[in-house]
Amino acid sequence: MVAMSVHDETPDLNEVQTFLSKWRLTASADGALWIQPRSETLELQDFSGLLRRVQRVCADQSYAFVVFYFDGVRVDRETWSLILRAAEDAAASVHADCRVFRLYQPAQPENANDGIRRTPSNLRSHDCGTARMLNLDGTSIVIHPSTDRVSVP
Repeated sequence: MVAMSVHDETPDLNEVQTFLSKWRLTASADGALWIQPRSETLELQDFSGLLRRVQRVCADQSYAFVVFYFDGVRVDRETWSLILRAAEDAAASVHADCRVFRLYQPAQPENANDGIRRTPSNLRSHDCGTARMLNLDGTSIVIHPSTDRVSVP
């Protein structure tokens, strides 16, 4: 995930260690990537840095899917909206689809096929000081190859 192409600068050891201290990464041989924050709170800057790496990995379209799993994580409500927008933009840049899935909640007919939702109503809010925080337990963002993507020979 942190490997760089010959054309990019090689990251220094501190950058790699910092990155790995913030994210749990699991990759499968069939192209699936599972990513979970190590921190209990999610920061936009950290997620944006991760997305830049994911975009490089997904640019060749040889991946099965990427799952960002947020169980045990809290985020400021405004930051969550920005994270969702950034994930959607990153997916679009590699001609992929982006969806938000929420476990532990029954599917709501009115929510079916909503795609990415700006502030899922079934996320629990918690007061943490003066900021309203969302508890993301059971929430995942999935980026996967677009179903209407045209194969290039």
